[in-house]
Amino acid sequence: MMKVNQKRNRVLRTQWFQDFPFEFVALEACLEAACCCLENEAKTLELEAHPALDKLTSKISTLNLERVRQIKSRLVAIIGRVQKVRDELEHLLDDDEIWLRCI
Repeated sequence: MMKVNQKRNRVLRTQWFQDFPFEFVALEACLEAACCCLENEAKTLELEAHPALDKLTSKISTLNLERVRQIKSRLVAIIGRVQKVRDELEHLLDDDEIWLRCI
């Protein structure tokens, strides 16, 4: 049953690619890649954050504080990149000239 669903999804995806201009397909691929990358980084950071916060709550030390500070800095960087992707997507969606060229 799983192979049938996968094959059907592949066929539907291929039809979707053929029905839309190349620009839409390329944009979808780029967004998917960017979102997957950001999601993986966020998951990795979450896995590191829980033990670091647990250590900090059990023992406040310079080393534990520094680890949590580094994790927070990485989180702020990821949030900034997410915001950049969001801003660029909003810019594309708001630009009527881009959409008129794609029709």
